[in-house]
Amino acid sequence: MLRGVRFRYRALRVRPGTTESRRKPKRRIRTFGVIAMPIVVAVAALLPACASSEGSEIGSCPIRPGADCAGNYMKGAHLEYSTLFDANLDYADLTGASLAWSNLAGASIREAQLARASLAGAQLGFADLSGADLTHADLTGAILTDTNFFGATVTRARFTGAKLCRTIMPDGTIANPTCALTAAG
Repeated sequence: MLRGVRFRYRALRVRPGTTESRRKPKRRIRTFGVIAMPIVVAVAALLPACASSEGSEIGSCPIRPGADCAGNYMKGAHLEYSTLFDANLDYADLTGASLAWSNLAGASIREAQLARASLAGAQLGFADLSGADLTHADLTGAILTDTNFFGATVTRARFTGAKLCRTIMPDGTIANPTCALTAAG
């Protein structure tokens, strides 16, 4: 029945009284592991950014440009590197949330709770944070060009290295109206 078929592998001889073979098995080349490992590492490195950027949701709030998240509960959310420009975050609870290095340019964040939030390195140009609670918030290195903080609570907020340019401060004054190259300290 199998006369014309040649088998590629020969049967291994086994020593009498043992289950060991005299021939050593050939070492197979593991190309999948060599190729797959860098891919797995790259995907694992990108997952935190993907999980907190476009395409994900927090409750009923889609995390994308122009999202309407007014009044949404996002306490402690990890939204680092998110793209939320022109989003409506009015009255949202972002207490302790991390929005570090996020793009919130032109976003409306009025009367929002941002106590102990991390906005380090965030792009907040033309954003409206009037009446927001920024107590103990970290705005280190944030870009605050034409940002409105009128009536906001900024008690113990950190503005170290923030780029202030025509920024409306909580008391209504305009910080750095000529946009001279200075940083808050």
